[in-house]
Amino acid sequence: MSTTSNNDTALGRSAHVHVLGSINWDLAVSVPRRPHLGETLIGHSIAQSPGGKGANQAVAASRLGVDVSMYGSVGDDDAGRRIADGFREQPLTRFG
Repeated sequence: MSTTSNNDTALGRSAHVHVLGSINWDLAVSVPRRPHLGETLIGHSIAQSPGGKGANQAVAASRLGVDVSMYGSVGDDDAGRRIADGFREQPLTRFG
């Protein structure tokens, strides 16, 4: 969910976007082919990256120069720490 007012920018005030949404740690595994129904395949490699629709919106808007506050929750594990560290590297106004 994102909110901002067009009236703010029309009146010369800068817009501020608040994002309340998902924050994920994505795992993508490569397999040699598409599995058949009920079949399990062995993965060859794994790619990891931060994601989530809310997180992606917040980062994209902040990279365009918009003041952004991201509201969400991450775990107190390795993935959560990586996500939090990644947000600190972005030009977000607030992450919490």
